[in-house]
Amino acid sequence: MLQYVQSIWLWASAGIIVPVVIHLWNVKQGKTLKVGSIAFFTESAKSHAKSFKLSELWLLVLRCLLIIVLAMLIAKPFYEKQLNSSKEKGWLLIDKNHVQEVYARYKTPIDTLIKSGYTFHYFNPSFEEPKFEDVMKTAKDSAVSEQVSYWTLLKVLDQKMPSKLPVHLFTDNLAKHFTGSRPEVSLQLKWNVYSPKDTISSWIEKAYKTTNDSIRLVVGHGTSTGTYFTYQNVSKTSNNKFRVQQIGKKLLVSFNDTSKIFVAKPVEVDTSTLAITIFTDQFATDATYVQAAVNAVKDFTKYKINVSVVDEVEKIAPSFTWLFWLSEKVIPASFRRNNVFIYEKGKIENTRTNIITGDNENVSTAGDITLFRSIKIDSKTSNGLVPVWKNGFGETILGVERKEASIYHFYSRINPQWNDLPWSHKFPQIIYRLLFDSSANSNQPIEVDRRVMDVSQIQPVIVPEEGLVSKQELVTRKDLSKLFWILALALFLIERMLSFKTKREEAYG
Repeated sequence: MLQYVQSIWLWASAGIIVPVVIHLWNVKQGKTLKVGSIAFFTESAKSHAKSFKLSELWLLVLRCLLIIVLAMLIAKPFYEKQLNSSKEKGWLLIDKNHVQEVYARYKTPIDTLIKSGYTFHYFNPSFEEPKFEDVMKTAKDSAVSEQVSYWTLLKVLDQKMPSKLPVHLFTDNLAKHFTGSRPEVSLQLKWNVYSPKDTISSWIEKAYKTTNDSIRLVVGHGTSTGTYFTYQNVSKTSNNKFRVQQIGKKLLVSFNDTSKIFVAKPVEVDTSTLAITIFTDQFATDATYVQAAVNAVKDFTKYKINVSVVDEVEKIAPSFTWLFWLSEKVIPASFRRNNVFIYEKGKIENTRTNIITGDNENVSTAGDITLFRSIKIDSKTSNGLVPVWKNGFGETILGVERKEASIYHFYSRINPQWNDLPWSHKFPQIIYRLLFDSSANSNQPIEVDRRVMDVSQIQPVIVPEEGLVSKQELVTRKDLSKLFWILALALFLIERMLSFKTKREEAYG
């Protein structure tokens, strides 16, 4: 059955009205007959004639067909065929981007399944059904897969296939391919999972100018057990491992090695200076803790950072990158720009819980930063805040509102009487993560994520078919876009040839 992904575009076929009108509007000009004298011609009444009729019928048909085919092409046609599950032996599914790697690992069982009558399908949203022999001749593995979770695909497959039909699935166990919740399916599934080679993929996460004018790189490394970062210093001149290029006003750095384990994408070197201003009045002690943490970040990263502590509003430099407003005074509207960290004012509550400053990175875990006092959060003013730090009850301690600027609202104080942040050895690391917001601005390419999942975590929950919603009919889809492109091109060429021939005949009449 012929169907369309975007059938609304079929309305474009109404464009056939244009060639029909052109062909109907055919007013023939009269011919001039030369005679010797008009003396014997009598005057007669003037009459006008117009001829509205189809001319060059084949040209009209070709042009109408061309418009209809183009409309169908834009609507993305595909052929959907209902399969007879009683005649189906089973399905063999492999990710389109990893056919060569899978076949190298499972050659014997795959050959056995193909010989026994299993139909081969790509494990992708359309479950294409190419000929396996043709696939093995032309298949080329790719490091970048379609960003569709294997679990999501399995749910779609479950709605298409009867539970009695065997399914053999071959995939890797990289964690990036499994997002969302583990599915419940009623498939007769045998999922063959393998771990890719444990290679280390590297990329440049960040590059910046240091205090001594050299270039420092934050290099990310992805392995099967997780991701870690190292620091490397390079000079402006090229070296064996890295290449530094000056393109216009931009300074770019990239790996010299272009193999699969290195991402060669250039990264722009940050040559700016981070200007941090700490304003305080009665919280002078808090300011010393923040200043010490920022200086520790500066010493470790060698990032160009200028930090200053002021106690008067007039002394705040207008060109700040970060402003820590450690005061209960209302901050002037003119300072609510760039990045601002604000002490919130309100009812003080005594508590005994923890501050959780991050769950993706091991910056803080429950129990190591105790929270003694906090400001009660006003639900009206906290609407729209994205949590950055939370307490042990899941309530926001530090939230950010991002509009023209990033305004951070802190519902406590950086003081030992309020919490253990100043005494924590992770406090500089926490400030670093806040200043550079590494989780929100990561340059990590998806293809270098090498983390793997255990087989027991991957397998879906198998339930009886009665426990799920009724399934659709077993169907297979085939994209017809290429066929319609060829048809449109053929119609266009025929139309041009016929049009040229007609004009030539009229010219030599």
